[in-house]
Amino acid sequence: MCAPKATAGLNMVNLALWNKAAITKYTWELANKKDKLWIKWIHSYYIKDQVFYTMGVPQQSSWMLKKIFEARANLAGITADRGDAKGSMEGAMYQNQARPKAIFILLLLMHGRLQTADRLKKWKIQVDEICCFCKLALETKEHLFAECVYGRDLWNMLMQWIQMQVSLPSWAEWQQWIIQKTKGRSQMARILKMIVAEYVYTLWIERNARIFEKTATTWDILAKKVACVKVVSPRAELEQSSIRANDSSDESIEKTVELDKAVKARMASLARMAASEEVIRVLGSGRARRSNVNLREEAEC
Repeated sequence: MCAPKATAGLNMVNLALWNKAAITKYTWELANKKDKLWIKWIHSYYIKDQVFYTMGVPQQSSWMLKKIFEARANLAGITADRGDAKGSMEGAMYQNQARPKAIFILLLLMHGRLQTADRLKKWKIQVDEICCFCKLALETKEHLFAECVYGRDLWNMLMQWIQMQVSLPSWAEWQQWIIQKTKGRSQMARILKMIVAEYVYTLWIERNARIFEKTATTWDILAKKVACVKVVSPRAELEQSSIRANDSSDESIEKTVELDKAVKARMASLARMAASEEVIRVLGSGRARRSNVNLREEAEC
């Protein structure tokens, strides 16, 4: 009866499936949203300090709430299919000043569409599963961008240039840190959005170069390339591209040192701009409060 008319059905709504989807929606909201009044009430009265996915069904609750709790199995299946493809890292996409191709690679990473070795093996494609950077672990997106020693060194140098000290040993912690730090419209948030996109793009391109072209670049050179994209003049970027790893001439060394100083100075200035922006905001709010007090005193007089 629920089949389309083209297949000799009546094209009626499958009420059982519709009801299952509606209950699962409420279950998802109960597990992920905390801003609605009825969800706050259930958390404070029934769930309390328990884990929603593993706790038992409250026997004193209504039949509707029991159905919502019983639908947790459907929610687990949906979560397993989606994984953490989107997550909340989508905030790093908005108003990102990185190059469009870097933003596109970041989008593929967030949706789990980068063709890493673990995904290619699922498609029965014969590839080397070992990470091409450290040769110590299987190549996954989690290992490549958050856990590999090579990627960590690159990330830590970029963070050092913008005067941020952070240690993120796992993919989950790396994700949560980016979600937290890229919120808002501050100067530092805009800088971090750009750095995250360029970091992911540069590391992915270097991975492809090592696999397909059999060429390798050290992580410190990649860090300078990331910095050259937005914070160093095009002339300095051209000078950087002319430096070769096997060139040990005095001129090449001088160019490297000068470029390194320019990159560090520019990244430090961006960090100071972000700090100044925050100071100006605080001072402005203080002046506004003082002016309001003066107005009230004049009105009283």
